[in-house]
Amino acid sequence: MANSLSDAYGERATLPTPEYPNGSFKDRQSDVSRGTPVGTAWGDDFLGFLDSFLVAVGLAPSGSADTAINSQRFQVLLELIAGRGQFVSVTTNGSVIELSNPFPEQQKPQSYFDGMALTFRTDALVGVNTRINAFGLGNREILLSNGNQLNAQDLNRIVTIIYNAEQNRFEIPVTPSSRIVDQIDRGLLPGATSGLVGAVREATSAEAASRSSVRAYMRPNHVPRQATSNEVMMRLNSGAYITSDQLPPFATQSQVDSRSGLDVFLRPAHLPPFASAAQVDSRSTALAFLRPRDLPPFATPSQISNRFNVDAIPRPSDIPRQATNSEVQNYSNVTAFVAPDQLDLMHRNFSRTFAYAVRGRYTFNHGLGGAPTRAWIVARALVARDGYSVGQELVLSDYSSEHGAIILWTSTQITIQAGSDGIIVFGTNGNSTSRSISDFSFTVHAERRL
Repeated sequence: MANSLSDAYGERATLPTPEYPNGSFKDRQSDVSRGTPVGTAWGDDFLGFLDSFLVAVGLAPSGSADTAINSQRFQVLLELIAGRGQFVSVTTNGSVIELSNPFPEQQKPQSYFDGMALTFRTDALVGVNTRINAFGLGNREILLSNGNQLNAQDLNRIVTIIYNAEQNRFEIPVTPSSRIVDQIDRGLLPGATSGLVGAVREATSAEAASRSSVRAYMRPNHVPRQATSNEVMMRLNSGAYITSDQLPPFATQSQVDSRSGLDVFLRPAHLPPFASAAQVDSRSTALAFLRPRDLPPFATPSQISNRFNVDAIPRPSDIPRQATNSEVQNYSNVTAFVAPDQLDLMHRNFSRTFAYAVRGRYTFNHGLGGAPTRAWIVARALVARDGYSVGQELVLSDYSSEHGAIILWTSTQITIQAGSDGIIVFGTNGNSTSRSISDFSFTVHAERRL
């Protein structure tokens, strides 16, 4: 298709060099050392190259000689670089786009190469698993450059695809503008890379009415509408908006006083009057409301304790508080009240958990202020057995035949002497049996009645 100067003219051309790999022109030195002839073949080679620009875009020569300032061929070259006239012969075969050479006489590419760009337009609504066969070089997959599959609209326009030799596929560059389209098409928000992350979807009627999804958009029939008068009066539709002519009427003084009009609203002139101090003190008008200066004064601690001013309001700091255990036992604060768990002033109690062992002896200071009225040992079950569940408590049986324990006490101490054969447990069926002490935990209790 193109002449090689070295092959065509041999020694009459300069030998090939890196700068001129097909040889270069040679000047005539003498009759013996002749230069390179400029024949029609060589001249046609130049003209064919220049005219190929015009043919590529379908233009005829203007008839005026090209100059450095006004060159038709240079103008066409710029248009070709910008993409005009490239590979526009497109057909589709299912999900395969067939791209043929628009200039059959020209030499087509011999293979796909890295960075190869193809610009074309197709109205085919192809998307997932779309492939292209350019110039019969074989089918290759088309994806977005971020690796996502295509949507139908990605190719329904003029598009440039670029061959990625490493992935052996064509890709549509995700430019800033096409990225926006891609995100809208796929429901992707900025920063999302795949899937329907943050998809903006159509709002449901409930979401439109309740405003519960600010990222969903509304169809016209989802937009809150003007409420009807009945909806306004009955409060039936919180998602509808209200116009001024639908507001309930002002209440009359009679409706305010009698509470007979629940669907009317109040003007300041309809509000009950401020109560006078006499009305506050005597409770003589339930329809008057209070100003701060009309409120009864705060009660003093003395008034609260002696109950001689029932019209005074206690402040939180003046209200009798819950007595402490010490105050209950020592009767040191008669204005404090007693919690239920502090009412039993007639008893004093002692308890202590201890590690029970066969033949063990244990002594504790009980602090009851005198000898206990009674003392006993409680065994808490650690395993479920004999009808008892874990955590259930049972009173240890009295000492018998080396089983159980003996409890002795004085005015200051309690002493426990464990037997030599474990403990006796009465099952829920009434039968007694000997059990290992490892099945229980043990707590000694003592009580003194005052």
